[in-house]
Amino acid sequence: MNTKLPTPAIVTQAAVRTLPRMWLWLLCLVYTCAGFVGRHPWKNEDMAAYGYMQALAQGHTPWLKPVLVGLPLEPAAQLLPVWLGAIALHMSPSWIDPEMAVRLPFMLLLLLCFACVWRATYYLAQRNEAQPVPFAFGGEARPIAYARAIADGSVLALIACFGLVQFSHETSATLVQLFGASLLFLAFAQPPGHALRTWLLTALAFFVLIFSGAFAWGYVVWALTIVGLARSMLTHKKPLLGTIAVYASAGLLVSVIARGLLDQPFWQWPYQWELHQASQWLSFFKLLIWFGWPAWPLACWAIYRWRAHIFKRQPSYHVFLPLCFIVVTVVLAASSGGSGRDRTLFLSLPMAATLAAFALPTMRRSVSSLIDWFTMLFFTISGVAIWVIWTATQTGFPAKPAANVAKLAPDYVPVFSLLSLVLALLATLVWLAVVVWRTGRHQAALWKSLVLPAGGATWCVILAMTLWLPMLDYGRSFAPQIEKIRPHIPADVQCIWAYGLNAAQRAAFSTQAQWPLQAPSEGSNCELSMVDAVQLKHYEPLLKAAGWTQLKRIERPTSDEAIVLFTYRHGANSGPALMDVSHLRGRSRH
Repeated sequence: MNTKLPTPAIVTQAAVRTLPRMWLWLLCLVYTCAGFVGRHPWKNEDMAAYGYMQALAQGHTPWLKPVLVGLPLEPAAQLLPVWLGAIALHMSPSWIDPEMAVRLPFMLLLLLCFACVWRATYYLAQRNEAQPVPFAFGGEARPIAYARAIADGSVLALIACFGLVQFSHETSATLVQLFGASLLFLAFAQPPGHALRTWLLTALAFFVLIFSGAFAWGYVVWALTIVGLARSMLTHKKPLLGTIAVYASAGLLVSVIARGLLDQPFWQWPYQWELHQASQWLSFFKLLIWFGWPAWPLACWAIYRWRAHIFKRQPSYHVFLPLCFIVVTVVLAASSGGSGRDRTLFLSLPMAATLAAFALPTMRRSVSSLIDWFTMLFFTISGVAIWVIWTATQTGFPAKPAANVAKLAPDYVPVFSLLSLVLALLATLVWLAVVVWRTGRHQAALWKSLVLPAGGATWCVILAMTLWLPMLDYGRSFAPQIEKIRPHIPADVQCIWAYGLNAAQRAAFSTQAQWPLQAPSEGSNCELSMVDAVQLKHYEPLLKAAGWTQLKRIERPTSDEAIVLFTYRHGANSGPALMDVSHLRGRSRH
């Protein structure tokens, strides 16, 4: 029996005091708002999703087959993110900026991810095999208080993860997939005796995963976990057949319904093993190191300390469940390429945070102190660097950081914002207060070792999204390129052909710049054509042969991406269209 195994957790009741709910959820709210509020849509997925949302909200494309200026949504199953944004645009009042309106449901999803992780860890920590060692004369942590402290630690560990920052603040399918993964994890973490709630959570998780393009990940995790449960039936005294039936029926039913709604198959296998060389393995391991930091060292420690509960015929569920999710996700991430590797690995962060939380009751004081000092130094140095670079852009001193910024972002003009400065100063004061609190000798809380990592990560995100926001917008949005193109676009232009533009470019030029971008079609003419420079070699001979002449090549200030404008050189005001075959030839860059 699991209850007879020796547990490595030694926790007193004094160590499981609850982190005040207000401070925990305020931290989650600040972390969420810091990455969403005040910025432009960034390339590529963030901007592309915004374009499809606008097309749906304006009634320019069908809801089941969204098209943006002639370019279909890819992958076609990622419908739920653009649906959420389009619905938000429909429901939002006129005084809310559309770019902010589409982010509101995604902000809610990120907060719900934190809530799902907290609740899943809370349920797992209440299991008998997860409880700490009972003391001979009492005084050990009570089960409910212990579960709450572990759950608080899991949320702090998730916020601290480096890999959470970027993708969790995109209005893209990746954040919706994270919510689906958290829901599925919560469904499997449900305590016995809640069949209906388990069924509903599993069904909702599969709906979210299927309609956000992560069906393959969800199906593999779901199937392997069910196999693990079936294996436990061989030795478990309580019958698990009913539990297995709940998980299996929910997943299969939603899959069948989704297949009926979608014309295209959503179960296509997106993974292919690509790690064939030593350099590729090295790159993957580097990604693992920084992406899950600091959760993965704690998770590894938890695996080591709870090894007697894992490597046996019937593993303890509170460590087996998150470990199963993590292993499957890492293997699938290794089978992905490009940004798909990061985005697949992103789905393992909630489970890594839960496993990291179970390391807390097993850590020695010296290890906890090492984590505190390393975290304090790392985030303090990072925050000071952000302040120094901002000061250099505003004053020119120190000269070297100012020169580096000028080299990376040519023609960038520094912008001063008093509100941003005040927010950055307040965040810095809070960070200093957290450091003073943590370095005191009176803290005995179980979650104390994760306060500095979570607080430092939030502090640096706030600094970057206040002090550096103009620079980040300049480097990652399409606004600077739009301003460079605008003088060459006549105010009374009727339409512009789009050749080889990816979804993000079409979204930026049609929604942000409000240019009448159109997909080339027979029977109509335009006076301007816009070509992605990457595909210029393919389109330039065809355009010139049809009577078009190159007008201007406009570079992005911070990259080698460029747009080439063509105008019709004959006496007529408009020229014929050529077929845009970039997406058919598989060359569009989404």
